[in-house]
Amino acid sequence: MHKIVGLSMYDIAEVAKGMARDRGIETPTIVSDCSNMAYIYKKSTSIIVSLVNHFVKWVDTGLVVIPVCDGPIRPDSKQATHQRIANKEKKRIKSYLQRATLRQLNKQLIEEQMNEQEKQKLLKEIKKLEKKCKTNDTQSQTVIPKNFAEELKRELYESGAHVTNPSTNGSVGDVAVAEFQADCYMASHIINKKAVMVQTRDVDIPIICGGDCIAISKFTTKKFELTCTSKSTLEDAMKHLPKKHKAKLVEAKCPVFDGIETPRLRALMMIILGCDVYGQGMKGTKASKLATLISTYNTTSEQQLYANLFEKLKTTNKLSPEVIDTYIDAV
Repeated sequence: MHKIVGLSMYDIAEVAKGMARDRGIETPTIVSDCSNMAYIYKKSTSIIVSLVNHFVKWVDTGLVVIPVCDGPIRPDSKQATHQRIANKEKKRIKSYLQRATLRQLNKQLIEEQMNEQEKQKLLKEIKKLEKKCKTNDTQSQTVIPKNFAEELKRELYESGAHVTNPSTNGSVGDVAVAEFQADCYMASHIINKKAVMVQTRDVDIPIICGGDCIAISKFTTKKFELTCTSKSTLEDAMKHLPKKHKAKLVEAKCPVFDGIETPRLRALMMIILGCDVYGQGMKGTKASKLATLISTYNTTSEQQLYANLFEKLKTTNKLSPEVIDTYIDAV
């Protein structure tokens, strides 16, 4: 995707305010994918407190932030969900087996007689295995705390984050809990012009929402970036930057989604490249190959392009039309 790099939090706030004016949105609002953001702060003492502190920083710039949490159930169509669950279980089993091996090695270290060289070799092996065990144990754990949304609501209330900042008019809105995933809720706010940006590292959301959607995709410490499938949308956004800025536009190497307006065509292209719904994608197809494939069809009709790509996916991956339609509907 296209992106603007070299931004500060203040720069993004100014862009958001300008976009709100252009689009007739009364308050410059961003919607934040809390479940996605939780992984960024997973090493902090408290994920909840870190999220609240981050939202308050946006409030200080004059923005309204709507925190959005995933629902308690993810749809069965999301293949990535099952893959993540399976990977966590694999890591748990690996950690269990490694702990058993560590017990044997430590017992060997205590009970067996060995020279200094052998002892040092065994200690090195134990240290290496302890590190692997710790890594697998950490990766087997769920990052999102239990009752995540409720804890976030409580912390926001107790910290006073919902109160409008009198100096900037910024505030944190009520926590929204999606029926399944935050994606749909966030997309609806962009499409219905209730918000100007989404805050997430999930690339699916700006693709799903279309060329008008800008995502704040990097937002830790002093590193901020905006991404979008449309170069012209970012160029318009840059017009609202303050006079003194260090931002620059970086064009996508393969802007396959730029100019594509049909939602089902975008969804089909996501499936071809691989996404949460269909992780494997079309065999041997990355963005560069998809761009080449699109150019060979030599058509300006999105309806015709959809038909061509649909047929290509069907024959390449040996999928029935009904299965492909189901995947597209799921996206």
